[in-house]
Amino acid sequence: LVMGLLEQQQANKTSNLSSDQATIGNIDLGTPGADGDVINSGDTVVEDAFLVVSALTTKLESEFHRFLAAFAPYVCAALCNPSEPNLCTIAVGVAGDLCRALGEHPDMINPTTSEQGEQTGYVPIFMHCMIEALKGPILKIKPVIL
Repeated sequence: LVMGLLEQQQANKTSNLSSDQATIGNIDLGTPGADGDVINSGDTVVEDAFLVVSALTTKLESEFHRFLAAFAPYVCAALCNPSEPNLCTIAVGVAGDLCRALGEHPDMINPTTSEQGEQTGYVPIFMHCMIEALKGPILKIKPVIL
């Protein structure tokens, strides 16, 4: 249900846009919108979906790894979008919940490269996005990340 809501939200924002793809490592962040955003918090559906996933992560703990590949691109997209501080703040919390729940699961921490030369593991990607947000001019998100 949550993934369906997120996919519908992203489809609504990207249906009539260019085919340029935003990626970080092997994570496809989707097609940027006309204003450069992949997802934004203009609609609270995305924020609410993130909060639901945070609760599921807390409840399922290590079993959440089954859903990680489907959900992590949304977290990456939100972390890489500090111009939406509310959504980015929630994404920082969700990334923390994922790291706590999944710990040293290989999908989370594997900083190696795949056969295609793409980086695998979500923690390095989460960290990259948060470091880039810290370098940016938006002050509201910096205390949350730190």
